[in-house]
Amino acid sequence: MCLGQLRAGLRCLHAEVNPSARRLAGAGRLSPNRLFLPRALREAIPNLPTCIGRDLELEAVSGTVANAIFEGKCIQLELLGAETGKLRGKFPLRISLSAEAARALAESLKKLADQAENTAFQA
Repeated sequence: MCLGQLRAGLRCLHAEVNPSARRLAGAGRLSPNRLFLPRALREAIPNLPTCIGRDLELEAVSGTVANAIFEGKCIQLELLGAETGKLRGKFPLRISLSAEAARALAESLKKLADQAENTAFQA
């Protein structure tokens, strides 16, 4: 999936979980539903035609509740991704969500976890 497709998908998800986002943005506030990637991660991806990105192992998940200046009240998650293989870098991926979006994400994850447990896959 290319970055453009990912952005389009996030915008679509964003519209589903936060229909008032345009109104918030027009009022000088950013939508709280955002994904932040560190510059170091971008720089760790070689600019080669055969390289499609970095495979990171999810090492830790943490979160806090915040009242950010530009985003208002939100949930801030941090996913710590660690390099696999020869490289040893660690990259914090930060996700900011409105309470409504966090509930929608939690419900989606719960449904997927239930499906994963209840589905018999053929090898």
